[in-house]
Amino acid sequence: MPDNSSAQKNVSPWLLGFFLAYFGGILPVFAWGLWSLIDKNTFPVNAAPGADTKLILDQGQLLLAVMLAGGIGSYIHGVNSFVTYVGNRSFVSSWAPWYALRPFMGIAMSVIFYVVVRGGVLVMSGGVSSVDPYAMMTVAALAGMFSKQASDKLAEVFDTLFRSRGDEDRGDKLEKPELKLTALNPKSVAAGSDDTVITVTGTGFASDAVVKFDDGERKTTVNSATELTFTLLAAEIAAAGEHTVVVVNPAAGGAASNELKLAVTAVPPPGGAGTSVQVPAVVRENSEGDLEVVSVAPGASDAEDESGETVAAGNAGNEDEAVG
Repeated sequence: MPDNSSAQKNVSPWLLGFFLAYFGGILPVFAWGLWSLIDKNTFPVNAAPGADTKLILDQGQLLLAVMLAGGIGSYIHGVNSFVTYVGNRSFVSSWAPWYALRPFMGIAMSVIFYVVVRGGVLVMSGGVSSVDPYAMMTVAALAGMFSKQASDKLAEVFDTLFRSRGDEDRGDKLEKPELKLTALNPKSVAAGSDDTVITVTGTGFASDAVVKFDDGERKTTVNSATELTFTLLAAEIAAAGEHTVVVVNPAAGGAASNELKLAVTAVPPPGGAGTSVQVPAVVRENSEGDLEVVSVAPGASDAEDESGETVAAGNAGNEDEAVG
């Protein structure tokens, strides 16, 4: 059924006209064919006037009647759905093929039901030998109208007849787990680090799985279906930034996992941000009793002591000969 989340306000006139003509033309074909079979093959039970009649169809005629009845049932479902969604202004044009093929889907479903009933897999009241054509056409029409429920019923029959516990006894089943990443270890590295081994954990790793770091493949070591490792070269983590890690299984047609982010963090300055740095300096007392700077490291800022003389930063007020 169409999804209202993708609704559009109005159906285009040409599409609406096509379906009106299509639905208006296909029903008379099905109805005329079914009526012809019934009319030509209905016979009186005996020669008495006003006697009851009976529909007698051979195998080919019965199969054709079933197909036509299934097409009519599916037609009813398709038209009802089309009118409902167009009336609510929620029809989506991408569903047009579904509506066009809906009657033929009902025909196919009715044929399957006919074969299942005639084969005795699905037993009707009275047994296979006494199947009434009208009862069979009724089942076919309902199978076409309610194709989902009909297919569910066939699945139930199939499960009952062919249920097997073989897969439950096998330790290594053919079903493969979803390819998914769950964690990186470590999930961040410091910029400028040496070559770093990254461990990736998840599910569904094939033996030939490879890691894509950003857009480039990296040499990968698969330890198990849930763990693999790869190496980041120092040149790749020289600068701070954020990178993506994806695992690809080439043998599975290039199936790719979800992305995980690996952060390359900047290295903080020594002592942390905002920490003052002491600069070595040598001071001495001159002949007048004042302090003077003899030498200071390049880039050091000067300060004045209490007497107004210039001294090295971080050493104002010191009267020792050397500090730092």
